[in-house]
Amino acid sequence: FKNRLRYQELFKRYAKMEGLYAIWYVAPSKSMGNRLLQEWEDFFEKFRGQYRRKILCYTVLDSFLADPKHALIHDHQGEVKICDWWRLPVTSEPEKITDHSYDQSVIAETSKKTEAA
Repeated sequence: FKNRLRYQELFKRYAKMEGLYAIWYVAPSKSMGNRLLQEWEDFFEKFRGQYRRKILCYTVLDSFLADPKHALIHDHQGEVKICDWWRLPVTSEPEKITDHSYDQSVIAETSKKTEAA
């Protein structure tokens, strides 16, 4: 976690960016994400009226890695599943990795026996 001054400077840059709707963090824990949301709220309280408010949200890394479509996005209003907020592309099942080392050793043995015959 950065110190408060570093976050204020970072948040100022976010707030000044045109066309930026939301900032999405991937946090190591829910407590870290909630602390980030609190810093965001404190920033807009301190600089009331100086910056146009944008959405800041976070997802906990472990939940995203475990099930990306059903991981939660948290913001100051609550939480929503990623798949309910964004449409994620359908992914095909990864190819099953086959270990061919046994096949190769059988082929090598067969070749040796054929040469010997």
